[in-house]
Parts: sequence; structure tokens; C-alpha cells
Amino acid sequence: EVMFVMLVLLAFLVSVIVGYSRNLKLLFLNQTHTLEKVSAGDLQAYVPVISNDEFGRIAFHTNTMIDGLREKEKIQSVFGKMVSPRIAERLLGSDHNALGGEKLNVTVLMSDVRNFTALSESITPEELVSIMNKYFTAMVEIIHRHAGEVDKFIGDGILAIFGLDDQQQGPQNAVSAATEMAAAAAKLSAELGQTIKVGLGIHYGEVIAGRIGSPDRQEFTFIGDTVNTAARLESASKDLGKEIVVSQAVFEMLGQASRAAAWQAVGFMSLKGKKRQIETFALNIAL
Repeated sequence: EVMFVMLVLLAFLVSVIVGYSRNLKLLFLNQTHTLEKVSAGDLQAYVPVISNDEFGRIAFHTNTMIDGLREKEKIQSVFGKMVSPRIAERLLGSDHNALGGEKLNVTVLMSDVRNFTALSESITPEELVSIMNKYFTAMVEIIHRHAGEVDKFIGDGILAIFGLDDQQQGPQNAVSAATEMAAAAAKLSAELGQTIKVGLGIHYGEVIAGRIGSPDRQEFTFIGDTVNTAARLESASKDLGKEIVVSQAVFEMLGQASRAAAWQAVGFMSLKGKKRQIETFALNIAL
């Protein structure tokens, strides 16, 4: 009788162990399968929580981690639309709280819609937003295609940087982009039935690239005399009746084929807010 009872207890114990092992294997399979999906970029998977023991808590914390990764992915998606990938890389790779920056030699392009005030007065705000979104979409695509980065939108203006990876190629890329931007604006005018005229100024020189602001509110930007000069050249393009005006520094770095285009030597100009005159060149383009 004792042997029989012992055999029954042993069989029961073996049954419990087998059942527990089966559940343990299932838990591990669920955990590893979900983690494999997460490592492959699938953040829609969850680990089933089927117990209240340690394994259930492991599954719960894994799901909490997945929720955190999904939130991070959402933030990165929004952040990626606010800041260019290369600038975002600089931000994420630096001290999160440090203000300041580094000196760089880059090509700065400043563009502006000349008749923006008249345009905004002639249409509804909803129509204006729709037109400007189409305009910015076309301009940003051109800038990116020519290896440029959009630093910021300033009202209807665009501040773009070229030459972050290759400063020698920056001026050529900026001029090529500017030419396409002027042509794209003319094409957009015909499509929308609204006159959109652009002015573009391009200058090459030293800038400070970094964070400015306060410890609580910061912005990554490019600042310096080079940026100011590009803005003044853009403003001068309106007075000259030209779409594109560049500094001598930019013109001298262009290739022979580009310099052989329909450039007009404007000579030395006094730009607003600057003590020294700057030699400039305007590009005559057929739109």
C-alpha cells in the first residue's frame, strides 16, 4: 500500500513537472519570438501575460519596454520631420544640455518669396497655407537632392546649408539647387494660378553650428556673418531684378562650366548693415 501511494505521488509529481516544463517552454517561446520581432523592428508584437509568477512579470516588463520603444519611435518620426537626419545625428551625438557649437566652413543659401505680402492679402489663410505647403515641399525636395540641409523656415523664407560633408562642393550644389528652385517656383505659379517669385542669396564662409537658447529651450542652428551676408544678398536680388545673387567667394569656387553660364558681374555692393562692400555676381536664368 505504501509503495502504491508512493507510486501515485511520484506519478502526480512527474505530471506536475511535465506540465510546468511545458508551460515554461511555451513562456520562453513566446518571449523569444516577441523579442525576435522587436529586434527586427516590429513593435506591434506583445508577450502574452498568462501567469502571475516571475514569468508573468517578465512578460509584463517586456511589454512595457515595447510600449516605450513605440513612443520613442513616434518621437523620432516627428523629430525627423522637424530636423534633418544629419543635424539630428549631431544633436543626438552631443551633450543633451550643452549650449555652444563648432566652427564650420559651409555654403549658406537664403531664399524668400518676394510677393508674399501681396499674395497673403489676395487669398484666404487656408489657401495661403495650402500654397506655401506645396511651395516648401518642392523647395525642400530640390535642396535635399543637391545634398543641402534645411536649417529652418523663416516665415516664407528658407535657410539652407550646403557642404556639411564636402565644403568644396557646397557652392556648386547651392547654385544648382537655387537654379532649380527658381524654375520650380515659376512652374508652381503656372499650376496654382498665383504668381510666386523668389529671390535667392548664396554666400560661403565660416559659421558656428550648434545649440543656442537656454538650458530649458534650445534650438540647433547656424549663425554668423556668413548667414547674415546670404540674407543681405537675397535682399539685394530684388533691387537688382535677379533671382540669384552670389558672393565672389561662391563664384570663385564654381566649376568652369558653371562660371561660363550667363553670370553678370555686379561689382562691389554695400549691403545693409555691413561696413565692407562685397563683390557680387548675379545669374541670368530663363524661366
